[in-house]
Amino acid sequence: MSRARLSKLFLKNFKSYGPDAVEIDFHPLTLLVGRNNSGKSSIIQALLLLKQTIDQVRGNEPLTLHGTVPVPAGDLAEITHGWQLGTDGEGPTLAVEWLSTVNIQEALDRAANPDLDELAKNSGIEWIKNPPPSIEMRTRLEINYATRDKRIVTTRTELRSWNVEETETTENPTLSLVLKPDGGYDVLWQNDPGLSKLEVEWVHFLPFVSVDRRKVGPRNSDRGRANGFLLIYDQPLADLQYLLSRLSYLSSARPTPQSIYQPAGGELSDVGISGERAAQILHSRGRDAFHYLKPVDLLNDGTVQDEIVKQKPLIEAIGEIFDFLGIPSRFSMEEIANIGFILHFGKASLFHVGRGISYLLPIIELGLLGDPLANQDLGGDVPLGAYLHQIQEINHIAIEEPESHLHPAVHARLAHFFISTAICGRQWLIETHGDHLIRRLRRLAAAAPANSAIEQWLCSNVAVLEVTQQDGLSQVRKTLLTPSGEGSEQWPEEFMDRALDEEDAIYLKRIHKAPAPTIYEGVEIEHRSPDEDNGE
Repeated sequence: MSRARLSKLFLKNFKSYGPDAVEIDFHPLTLLVGRNNSGKSSIIQALLLLKQTIDQVRGNEPLTLHGTVPVPAGDLAEITHGWQLGTDGEGPTLAVEWLSTVNIQEALDRAANPDLDELAKNSGIEWIKNPPPSIEMRTRLEINYATRDKRIVTTRTELRSWNVEETETTENPTLSLVLKPDGGYDVLWQNDPGLSKLEVEWVHFLPFVSVDRRKVGPRNSDRGRANGFLLIYDQPLADLQYLLSRLSYLSSARPTPQSIYQPAGGELSDVGISGERAAQILHSRGRDAFHYLKPVDLLNDGTVQDEIVKQKPLIEAIGEIFDFLGIPSRFSMEEIANIGFILHFGKASLFHVGRGISYLLPIIELGLLGDPLANQDLGGDVPLGAYLHQIQEINHIAIEEPESHLHPAVHARLAHFFISTAICGRQWLIETHGDHLIRRLRRLAAAAPANSAIEQWLCSNVAVLEVTQQDGLSQVRKTLLTPSGEGSEQWPEEFMDRALDEEDAIYLKRIHKAPAPTIYEGVEIEHRSPDEDNGE
């Protein structure tokens, strides 16, 4: 892996997203807000559809509608905007954009170290004449889906990439794959098919291009294009495949805690889509080493970010974070021979404590399980800079309604936890209806010392995406935090201002409502205005 992370998603003709492509920006901490049925969940579901497709071990379906992730759809028509059920036709277009670091020397080694001038000539990649050892690249994969003879197919798949440098962005040659009537694909390099001998092997919706080197010489243009693919697309596509397969998802629903749990059959890496494996995770991996940054805090001097990444067993790390959230009890386990184990929180079993604890536990576990250096012994606590230098991957986590069953104070302090984990190699996508979380993010930005590292991080890496719907079509508007705690754009309507509107309404009703008479020991005292008392 090369610290790959999602940067954008594009939706077109997908559910409530219409024929004009909608661009969704992702940041290390991205919050989705908006009214019910506005299209928030569709953003997460688009990623989950790609994930559950990649997770299929057998078959090369370009899109799997019946997977383990709950994206219910009987056929492509159900997720296509305006399409009638039971007919063949054009489906949605999904496009993802991601950042990754490409090892150029490794790619050249795989291409058998071709002549660089000849490679530049045949591939159109001019910068390869003076290749850097590695380069940061932004890659975009666009997939057009359709149904043909009741099968889901991709009618056109396009790959584009840009070298991202400090002073300029260089666009690389485009690769397009267009479905032919016979079911094969035309392979176009810079929209030029030529006499292409390029072959494509599909890993679901990911195209990997090659050429039979026994049939083409070292100066052949198709060989140059195949080598060009190795340079600019092969590694990023492998990164995307890994990134999607590692995407964690937690829905808003949680199962009722059990009185006795069965141990896991093997090592678990995910809490389950409803958090149903949270107890087994604690049981099987409670002593494994995990790394986390103490959540940013609000002290007298403002927002403070710790600079030491802690290394602790999972069960201890969870306990410390619960302490920070204002819930000081600890988790422990009681083994029941030949049966299973009881998970305790404080002196009571999880089965007998409030539902908020069982809703909160999988959220905290996800943040810790997303540690890119999980179960690695770093020799103890390490400086933040040293930790960031060692991580090689960014783990992505999507969750829905983290505020469910939580006290407002705990909900607000979750913002601190999301920030600290996002700083340390996790990227969060959070669908929420809770304004306490966003208010606390605003407060942290406003309280941060001017021009401090934490102020700059908050204003660059936290985004609020408002999803609205008009005439059946969803749109997305992005707002970033500012040093004053305001948004770079208008805050979502009827969201941040709702509490103040309610207080204003209560105040106005109160001052206009006639006061009730006061009765002292059976004697009614009449309330009169100063005018009625002639000012006395």
